[in-house]
Amino acid sequence: MERSGMNQRRLRKLTSIRAKTLAMVMALVVILGVLALGIARVTFYDRFVHHEREMMREKAHELVSLLNQTLDRLGAVAGDWGPWDDTYRFMEGRNPDYIESNLAAATIQNLGADFMLFLDRGGHLVHAVGIDRETLEAVPVPEPLSDHPKLQEWARTVPAELVLLKGFIRLPDGLVLIAAAPILTSKSEGPVLGALVVARRLDRELLTDWEAVLSGQIQSLPGPVARARGPAGSVSGKAGAVSYTASIRSLDDQRIAAWIELDDLTGTPATVFRLDADRELYREARGTMRLFAFTVGFAALVIGACFLLVLDRQVLSRLHRLTASVTDIARGRSFKKRLPVGKPDELGQLAAAGNDLLNALEQTTRDLVARERELHTILENNPAAIVLVDTERRTVTWANGNALSLIGAGADGIFGRLCHRFICPADDGQCPVLDLGQAADASERTLLRADGSRLPIFKRTVRISYRGRPHLLEAFFDVSRQKELERDLRRAQSMDLLGVLAGGVAHDLNNALMALVGYPDLMLAQLDAAHPFRKPLEAMRTSSQRAAELVEDLLTLARRNVARNEPLGLNEVIEEYRNSPQLKWLQGEHPEVSFSWDVDAVPLWVKGSRAHLIKVLMNLLHNAAEAIAGPGRVEVSTRAVDLASARPGLEQVPAGRYALVQVADTGCGVAEQDLAHIFEPFFTRKVLQRSGTGLGMTVVWNCVKDMAGFIDVTSQVGSGTCFRIYLPLLDGAPDSDAAGPAGAIRRGQGERVLVVEDQPEQRQVFERILRDLGYQTAAASSLDDALKVFSDWAPEVCIIDMLLGGGPDGLEVFKALKQLQPAQKAIIASGFAATERVEEALRLGAGGYLKKPFTPEQLAVLLERVLHPSAGPVA
Repeated sequence: MERSGMNQRRLRKLTSIRAKTLAMVMALVVILGVLALGIARVTFYDRFVHHEREMMREKAHELVSLLNQTLDRLGAVAGDWGPWDDTYRFMEGRNPDYIESNLAAATIQNLGADFMLFLDRGGHLVHAVGIDRETLEAVPVPEPLSDHPKLQEWARTVPAELVLLKGFIRLPDGLVLIAAAPILTSKSEGPVLGALVVARRLDRELLTDWEAVLSGQIQSLPGPVARARGPAGSVSGKAGAVSYTASIRSLDDQRIAAWIELDDLTGTPATVFRLDADRELYREARGTMRLFAFTVGFAALVIGACFLLVLDRQVLSRLHRLTASVTDIARGRSFKKRLPVGKPDELGQLAAAGNDLLNALEQTTRDLVARERELHTILENNPAAIVLVDTERRTVTWANGNALSLIGAGADGIFGRLCHRFICPADDGQCPVLDLGQAADASERTLLRADGSRLPIFKRTVRISYRGRPHLLEAFFDVSRQKELERDLRRAQSMDLLGVLAGGVAHDLNNALMALVGYPDLMLAQLDAAHPFRKPLEAMRTSSQRAAELVEDLLTLARRNVARNEPLGLNEVIEEYRNSPQLKWLQGEHPEVSFSWDVDAVPLWVKGSRAHLIKVLMNLLHNAAEAIAGPGRVEVSTRAVDLASARPGLEQVPAGRYALVQVADTGCGVAEQDLAHIFEPFFTRKVLQRSGTGLGMTVVWNCVKDMAGFIDVTSQVGSGTCFRIYLPLLDGAPDSDAAGPAGAIRRGQGERVLVVEDQPEQRQVFERILRDLGYQTAAASSLDDALKVFSDWAPEVCIIDMLLGGGPDGLEVFKALKQLQPAQKAIIASGFAATERVEEALRLGAGGYLKKPFTPEQLAVLLERVLHPSAGPVA
């Protein structure tokens, strides 16, 4: 016990104000010493270092100047020898006397060069001389120098005036200094016969000369290697015609180095010069700085000791007594006791202020209790779900009523439980705030409810302190409805994007199918039944018609076809499909599948496209049959439904009156995770596909949406799938058109038909079919051509393609023709056109729309209706 008391007394002494003040004074001495060291560094040390770096920059500049002087000397040689009559005559006649008398090794050495190259006007090497400067022996000119693209290009493009090319070229064995001049007469007249190149290696001899001038060591390094080794900071400069980038870095206490980076003739880093120098100035500055710092630190120590002695007598003793009084009040937890005021100085004022503080503590405590109750009320009634989580234990310590409601449990089932049991259950160990170091978080997460269901939430998390412990305040909202809307938006955007692509492809395919669909019928009409080519042509016609149906699917996918919505009898369309060849073919492909029909006895009228509605039935029944392996059943039914409220499902069906088309099968079913994707283009789970394009369900979706309808689907793996199509129901049967029968198809009687089509092969198909049908034809490829033919020929009807290359489209052509002949009859044709443009042409008086590809019979019927309107409406 006695030893324990001694330890406690020692601890109190070490933690007393006196000990802390002493430590503070000592720290102040250290700080002043460091500050003095910093001041010394700022006042003169950094200046010395800056001066040292400036000296190195000057040396770097001087080094580049020496390099530029060498280039100038080489340039002077090139400038003297290039515009010289002897050189000019040598390039004209390749005189060997010129080489013997002027290109001796000693001459090259005296000129300060290692190589001289003569390039003709095409950049080809005519003659080259290379020497070894020590032995004066001839050496070959390096091939990268003689074939350098920059020199060849300069020789081809240099003008007939005295201009010089100076710079560097990096060869595999080192740097070469280059100067080149055009080869002209002594009067600097042309034509230019090529270029004279004077070159010198950057050898040790040249570097030694420069080292003597700069009083330092110089190394030449390859550009990429030097950039990897050199410092990041740099300054740019220019000496003469040479630009450079210099970087300075201290290597150690003894040496400092400068890296000077230079680019070659092509702008590619060619070399970096490293210039090393002694750091004598730096060592002198460092010694002076240390002496100054020691002097200031010693003076601060003496002053601090005197200050501590006065402080202890005048302040610390009284503070000790005041501390004892405060400790006594704290132990008693009573605000009735007061501190001794003593002298009316600052310490006395402090004691009086402490007494005022004690007077206010009781009132403050009462206010805090009231505010805590108010805050609890605000949090409990907040529309957001709020949870407090202990950051150390990661347990829930409090939750408001909305949080308990969303989780679906009471306070006893949540408080004290791990937060990851409910919030972000899949992210255990990846909490953005606690595990990933974020100060706050705002992100989408998952809430695991007490019943096991999952709910998407948007959560905001911040750090707070609650009851003296670090906590996370997590506020979150249910965003399940928002997620559904976002999913619908993404699906619509992806459909629109794919539709744009599909529309363009469909247009090109329709044009390409024109000949394949049109010519077989013409040829079959001229062949008897026993002709050997008849079956191949029939097969070609069948295949081209199937390809045309695929293009129709693409146009439906793109929502770019021109089918117009009109009142339809739903039961009649279904009956039409029941008797169609497509259904018979499907029944033949799946003989074990039975098809049953339960059509409402009451007529159901909807607004839409007959072709689209048949495509919906065809694709749904085709998928249903393919989902059945072996015997099975496909049931199709219709009925009227009246939804009093919105019906949830794959997509929400608003309240209203609908005609319901239901297609159910007993096939393999669709997995739950795949139901949301079955209408996406090319999505499938089929392993082997004998037919189909992967667009069937996407076509169904687009067709239903074009008719303002809705789709719902339910499925159970192993039991089957049921599709429900909701189409807005019209009130009563619409008035039927008073059109009579279409009448028999007849051939033309020599009527004149003008075909406006920009593609030659398309025009040929049109003209061939029209001639075989008994019409006279003329063709035009543009608006100007059409106006000329129209004025000279006066056609009775015009067939105009909607898309005419880059010029005016079919609508513009039709408008121009109507200005010449207001009663002009016309047919608009295209493989793809914007609905608005086609509809406008029809409103302006076009007699019909001809969709590519088409058969001769279709063209004949449309021409008969346009030329003879009394026969009935245009099909």
